[in-house]
Amino acid sequence: VPRKIWELTAAVNSDKMTREEAFAECNKDSELKAFIQDQWRKREQGEWVYVYGKPMYLTGTFWFYLNYYILDTGRYPDFRTTDLDEFQWWKFCVEDNQSAYGGINFTRRRVGKTYKAGCIQLEYITRTENAKTGIQSKSEPDAGEFFRKAIVYQFKRLPFFFKPSYEKVGKMKKEISLIDDDNQKSFESFMDFQSSTDTAYDGQKVHRYVLDECGK
Repeated sequence: VPRKIWELTAAVNSDKMTREEAFAECNKDSELKAFIQDQWRKREQGEWVYVYGKPMYLTGTFWFYLNYYILDTGRYPDFRTTDLDEFQWWKFCVEDNQSAYGGINFTRRRVGKTYKAGCIQLEYITRTENAKTGIQSKSEPDAGEFFRKAIVYQFKRLPFFFKPSYEKVGKMKKEISLIDDDNQKSFESFMDFQSSTDTAYDGQKVHRYVLDECGK
């Protein structure tokens, strides 16, 4: 990512510049404008890459995970073929399958299940208007921990061109509201976590939903 992008992102995050002003600044530079357009293309369409001479297709969400989703180590994920398979399963067997309502990820510990699920939530909500996503876990504090470490931490570190306008009141303790009353172009989308009761999301239209530790 060009250094100028991070400088503009820092200015937007500190309220020294609006997101629209940052875009206007990039539009003056043909290279920066082309870079942002190319990043959005890869996010939406995915990308073919060669790995040890073998062509592999990275879905848009997996590309986003590798390039813009930071783990709790402060680093971006390493490329793993197991993750490649999992993100392809998500896109082709779940997301694009009108007969599927979701999937169950049942595997051993410490393979990044929380972060991959968090990335699927975050990537979707930051590009989709009028959407809602939700999280539950075996307890409300556990859902809150998921939300903080797999959603909020990464959302704060997105470049401005991938981070829609959002409600800054409340400091994202229980929700991320992509609603800005002063901006007619705001997404009007919403993400939160709720208690582990059966009726927590009863009657709500949830586009993406994670039930963490569902076996417990």
